[in-house]
Amino acid sequence: NRTRALGMDKLGHALGTASIADGLAIGLRQKNQVQRSAAITGAIYGFGIMTLVEVADGTSDYGFSPQDLAADALGATWSYLRNAYPRLRETIDLRVQFKPSHNDAFRPWSDYSGQTYLLAVKMSGFKWAGKTPLQYLELRAGYQARGFTTAEEERGAVPARRVFVSAGINVDRALLGPKRIDEKARREYTREVIRHVQVPYTSIQLLE
Repeated sequence: NRTRALGMDKLGHALGTASIADGLAIGLRQKNQVQRSAAITGAIYGFGIMTLVEVADGTSDYGFSPQDLAADALGATWSYLRNAYPRLRETIDLRVQFKPSHNDAFRPWSDYSGQTYLLAVKMSGFKWAGKTPLQYLELRAGYQARGFTTAEEERGAVPARRVFVSAGINVDRALLGPKRIDEKARREYTREVIRHVQVPYTSIQLLE
């Protein structure tokens, strides 16, 4: 039953851990902690928090999942790399896009049939594109799974995965512009939310 969501729940664990770790790393950098120190501290604490969540799951009907813990570790590692190496953070994002599936109550965090995960490569992260119109362009690889929930099965849906490539607008760059070294916490957190949550209807599909 732990693979019932066709990997969507594992991606949710990875991105959730990375988001917590990224938020902590931003806070530590705002307090003038050295960048790599903030990155590793955020990753450790992010993984620690999600480990406690998984231990709590072990005492409930969900049960403890080593696969979930492994996904948490991957998310913490991803966060460390992005925060320790700014060029990586400015070039690649892991995001989730959500549109309600209407299979159940409105729960964006657990409605896996409404989620799409995207790995976005931002042209603004490349020096040759940074001062051209290409700075507003992204290429994205997407993954989603559908048809695996009880509600979908009752409607006769068949579990299926979808992988695709799309091009879209770099919303972070378009709204907030280039990142400044002395950026204040509110602006940096706003930027990071945009880097984790994909704005719908900002892309055109290229391949599937």
